Amino acid sequence: MELTIDISAAAGYLRVSARGPLSRAAAEHLGERMRAELSSQPVARVLVDVSALSGEIPEGDLYELGARMARTYVGPARLAILDVDGHTDGFFETVARNRGGNVATFGSEADAIAWLTAP
Repeated sequence: MELTIDISAAAGYLRVSARGPLSRAAAEHLGERMRAELSSQPVARVLVDVSALSGEIPEGDLYELGARMARTYVGPARLAILDVDGHTDGFFETVARNRGGNVATFGSEADAIAWLTAP
């Protein structure tokens, strides 16, 4: 099964949904697709739904991915991760936030959207 990524505009934010096997390579591919999409239509708020991914990413890879996210999505941008199954275990968020990333992980879509769309 391959990684499938769907990107669509929602009210005030960009929605990115990923399905398939979870790996560092898949997460890097997802990040590349997001960067490409954001360069063509600048949006400051992004909801990334990873709840349909299966598998685990080693903690060392989560560290690298979180650090990279903080370098890529800086400034007023908000990145909400919908992680119903706890793939990131909060570690990705901690790494990114400690490096200045405005990211938060949620187990509920309603909570993620509320945070993402708050002034």
